Amino acid sequence: MEDHRSYPPEAPRSEGPTFADFARDHPGPGRPVDGDPVETSRGRVKQGWVATPEPQFEPAPDAPGQAPFRPALTGTGLTFSVDRFARNLRQRLEGNCTGWAFVINVNGQEARSDHDGTAITPGDQDEDGDTIGKRDMTPDTRVNIASLSKTITAVAVLRLLRANNLGTAAPIWPFLPADWTLGPKLESLRFHHLLTHSSGLHGVLVNDVSDEGLRLTLALGADPGAPYKYLNANFALFRVIIPALWNRAGLEAANNDHPVASAFFYAVYIIEEMLKRMGDAVGADASTSILEAVPARYYLNSGSALGLTFGNWALVSGGGGWHMTARELAAFLAHITYNDDMLPPDLRAGMDQLRYGWRPPSFFPGSFGPYWGSGGYLKRDFDGRQGRLRTGIMKFSTQVEASLVANSFIAAGAGESDWPPEILRRAYDAAWQ
Repeated sequence: MEDHRSYPPEAPRSEGPTFADFARDHPGPGRPVDGDPVETSRGRVKQGWVATPEPQFEPAPDAPGQAPFRPALTGTGLTFSVDRFARNLRQRLEGNCTGWAFVINVNGQEARSDHDGTAITPGDQDEDGDTIGKRDMTPDTRVNIASLSKTITAVAVLRLLRANNLGTAAPIWPFLPADWTLGPKLESLRFHHLLTHSSGLHGVLVNDVSDEGLRLTLALGADPGAPYKYLNANFALFRVIIPALWNRAGLEAANNDHPVASAFFYAVYIIEEMLKRMGDAVGADASTSILEAVPARYYLNSGSALGLTFGNWALVSGGGGWHMTARELAAFLAHITYNDDMLPPDLRAGMDQLRYGWRPPSFFPGSFGPYWGSGGYLKRDFDGRQGRLRTGIMKFSTQVEASLVANSFIAAGAGESDWPPEILRRAYDAAWQ
């Protein structure tokens, strides 16, 4: 159900401009530069190009997710209890991982949260052998959310396509760097194919999400419209595409001329144009980089004493790499569900029906209406230490959303699942009595 191949544990090295250079030269969105970086350095989009409407992959009029959601299910003879939901989650998680935290929303507001365990174990030591110091896991502990980043990236793509008067049937090739070789059928590869994991990308480097790995993968071509196959590369490509979309939407400074430029403008768009629309619900350290002085660490299981980190993901982000808390994830779910300034109702409906940034409906055979969810998994073994991460988000059709993070494997007994979205689904279904 989950692609267990991990991203590179560290961002690749890159010569050329640094993030500090871009932060100094472009202190905020909207700052222009001389000339048009898309026209002069990418060269693929012709001078004077103007976006023209493309057909959307339109949702049906009665698409699941069309706001507002049903306030409750009728005809079941059962009643949902948020207290039962929270209790079910605690019973499943307690003692089964190093640290865990979850948050439950009802009607767009936080209703319950809980946590236990440690973000840093008492005996953990850094690479120099110095004790780091115990830190409890809470709903405000920031972790690498892994593939939950895909849902965030999907919202950014839909917003920027709308800003450019484009739909998800638009081709991606005009927004790729000019020096990238377009392999067979790349001209037919659409945003829809990346968003639904139907791109048909292939090759031995298809899960190398560095800039170079993506470039070499595209040179091999694609099979647009292929059957669903979960690939990190599909969403990592948006790290390169989003800056070009933002350029066309009005930020002339945005460009993908260099891997650092792509990573910088990708992250800045999401921080400045999306997360800031959530007010103070997201802290200043939400980023594709590790900004905390003493970040959470990751362990094999609840019995592990020594852990590790996953490093800086800025240059391999898009399909993963955002660092957020369980509370921030729950707030994000509420805002993409109820805040029309974040995601207009028609885009929200299309995202939900077509599962942009969500797993297919077959992954969540819920008993009480359609569910939308995504999960994340990371692993790293280094110097005799093992680190694991499990994350999940779920949106239910009764105005309930939930997020869950764990900084290790989640032990599972017979008949149980260790996949956070499935843990959330089962706890939710069991909360109806």
